[in-house]
Amino acid sequence: MKDKRVLLTGGTGGLGLGVTPAVLHHGGHLTMTYREEREVGRLKSRLSAAEFERIRFVRVDLTQETAVARLIDDLGRVDVLIHLVGGRKTCAERQFPSMVPCEWFFVFRLIH
Repeated sequence: MKDKRVLLTGGTGGLGLGVTPAVLHHGGHLTMTYREEREVGRLKSRLSAAEFERIRFVRVDLTQETAVARLIDDLGRVDVLIHLVGGRKTCAERQFPSMVPCEWFFVFRLIH
C-alpha cells in the first residue's frame, strides 16, 4: 500500500472508518469522496487529527458520469479503488428488506 494512490468512495460511513486508518498506516495516499459536508465532520470527530490531515476530501456525486470523469482526470491515476458506495437512497435505517425495485436499481447504478 506504500505510496499507492487510494480512492475511497463512500468512505465517510462505518466501513470507511474501519478502512481509513489501515490505508494511512500502510503509507497510502488517500482521496475520499463525499456528498455532504456533515459526513466529513462526522468522520473528523472519529479520527485522530494526524489521520484526518492526511486525507484529501473531494465532494462528488458518483451518480453523475461527468463528475466521476472529472474526479479521475483530477487524480491522474488510481492504484487502489475501494468502492463503498451503494447505500439506500430513500429507505430509513433497518428497512432494507422493504426496498422497492427502483431503489435497488439506484444502488446497482452506483456499483456498476
